[in-house]
Amino acid sequence: MLFFQKRSIDANHVVVLMSFKEDLFPLIQKLNEQGFRVTVFAKREHLNALKNIEGISSYKMRPINVLRQLCAMANAKVIFIDNLYLLMAGFAKKEGQTVIQTWHAAGALKQFGFKDRAVNHDNVKMVRQYEKVYEATDKYLVGSAQMATCFQHAFGANYEQLVNFGVPRLSRYFQTDIEAHQEQLKAELGLGGKIAVYLPTYREDGMTNRILNKKAFEAALPEYTLLTHYHPAVQTASDDYGLSVFELIVLADVIISDYSSLPIEASLIQKPTLFYVYDEQTYEKARGLNTYFYNIPIRYKVYREKDIYQRLKQYNLKPLFEDWHEYNKPSTLNQIAIYVDRLTKI
Repeated sequence: MLFFQKRSIDANHVVVLMSFKEDLFPLIQKLNEQGFRVTVFAKREHLNALKNIEGISSYKMRPINVLRQLCAMANAKVIFIDNLYLLMAGFAKKEGQTVIQTWHAAGALKQFGFKDRAVNHDNVKMVRQYEKVYEATDKYLVGSAQMATCFQHAFGANYEQLVNFGVPRLSRYFQTDIEAHQEQLKAELGLGGKIAVYLPTYREDGMTNRILNKKAFEAALPEYTLLTHYHPAVQTASDDYGLSVFELIVLADVIISDYSSLPIEASLIQKPTLFYVYDEQTYEKARGLNTYFYNIPIRYKVYREKDIYQRLKQYNLKPLFEDWHEYNKPSTLNQIAIYVDRLTKI
């Protein structure tokens, strides 16, 4: 560790720890364009996209590269993270370095961090390790006052740590003609009528991941085509034409979800959501749900599959979370890049 401590800080060097491409890839591109030296540690499936960006140094995030990762972090002026990285608990941050958390969601309906019911608060060693990770984080990028509150509750973040520039993952929506792209996707896929997209969240081991019956859905609602995008932990293959979550949200006329943050993201472009929450009580006990979930009007929630059909026939659903985008703007990436530039001069 002494070797890493002796490494001098390069004011132009930014290190990115990336588990979720959607959250940090736009920012990586922007920082690279602005002339920063960017080093990225990412999952294997994201490396090809990074290698196509000239000037980026990228490495697989795996145990064999931990020393390389620590060495790069010791030399960086700014470090971006998008998840809970336990490595940060043992990272000896130097004076003048800044760690910025983007997180991997535009909002939250379920508990996370210390509020997550899966955290065993009786395990003192584990809790202290989490505390060290949170203590290593200097700033949190937020898109709304609501998400700022979530960070304060989940991580113990204080007001001075919240940076109200918006979140990078939403920048792509501002750069896209949504209606034109939706029509283009429909034409390419040969789809007509309305599109419903089922986007359920991750569930812990032992919890049921409910599969929607596509044949029954489309028989009950012939004006709709149902697409599904399941979490990788679900054994059933997704029926999504290989589209990204971004493309599925653009394509959708209505989204069916549960406790995911994606309905909040989709509200940015006026996409409504029906919440299929068949295991609400079980999920509450296992993970915990926040006030924002419980404030969703009851007519937007269904507990049986057949009620999905009736509710979509009965109501003209509206997006519910438009006030979660107070700070998400077309200028978000520019604001973050300017902020990083200022940090390099401190």
